[in-house]
Amino acid sequence: MKKHILFFILLMAFSTMAMAQETKKVGVLPTVNRKGNVNEGVCLILQSQLAYAVTQKPGYEGYDRVDMGKIIDELDFQRTGLVSDDQIKELGKLNGVDYLLIAEVANYDINHVVITAKILNAETARLESTVPGEIASTNPKEMRESCMNVANMLLGGTVVTTTKTGVLTKGQDFYYLDGQRITDERYVEIIQSCPEAWLEYERGGKLRKTGRLLLFGGPVVCAVLGIIPGVLLESVPAGIGMGAFYGGIPCIIASIPCFISGKHKKDNAYKTYNQYCSQQSSVSLSFGPATQGIGVGCSINF
Repeated sequence: MKKHILFFILLMAFSTMAMAQETKKVGVLPTVNRKGNVNEGVCLILQSQLAYAVTQKPGYEGYDRVDMGKIIDELDFQRTGLVSDDQIKELGKLNGVDYLLIAEVANYDINHVVITAKILNAETARLESTVPGEIASTNPKEMRESCMNVANMLLGGTVVTTTKTGVLTKGQDFYYLDGQRITDERYVEIIQSCPEAWLEYERGGKLRKTGRLLLFGGPVVCAVLGIIPGVLLESVPAGIGMGAFYGGIPCIIASIPCFISGKHKKDNAYKTYNQYCSQQSSVSLSFGPATQGIGVGCSINF
């Protein structure tokens, strides 16, 4: 009986050691923010969430407290994302990790960012796996789902990605994002995140500007030009009046469609934005390898 118990204990010990040996440690480096236009808090949360997501993968442990020592200047790294093969190997030894995860973030729209990431072998500096792009909400609770997707794409697994975008609507005097009233400045920021909508908004602004020039500047210019025939007719006031009337009236008439069309384009740019967002979040289904060197899985994108 004692032999059986001893054998069982030894078996459990060896199993535990085997599992410990199989667990790979992944160090998550500070998030790269090349343009510096993503909130520092978002970058910090992203690093932490990626480490958590890696830890949820069987056989992996994620660490977000990576000691960069004197190997790399942390601020320079966050601005450039540049790291040499020798630096990768030194970081691996310093932190006792098997892999290094480097993530980069950039603005996508007012409420979302784009995450790209890669896994590097800390012993050989070889690129093991990459994620070309994952759209994530800046809301910490929703960001976790995107980070789980990134971890699955890097380390193997099923990926379900849902692009979430706000819906713009127009009231009598104000604009609303998902039912919440927003300022005109915020509306412009949101429209700027969509190239098609911003182009329409700018065209509307140019048309309204043209309308103002025709309405106020046209009669004045024509009146001034009327001085010339007025001199020839030996009646400057009559020439000014003729110029203002015969030249100004067409300018005023032409300004009306410019005003109407320009206002329509500016006010309805939100529809183009909503249509653009709807196309971005359209459903697509694809299967394929989720990683290059570490594991194999499939991805499902919505």
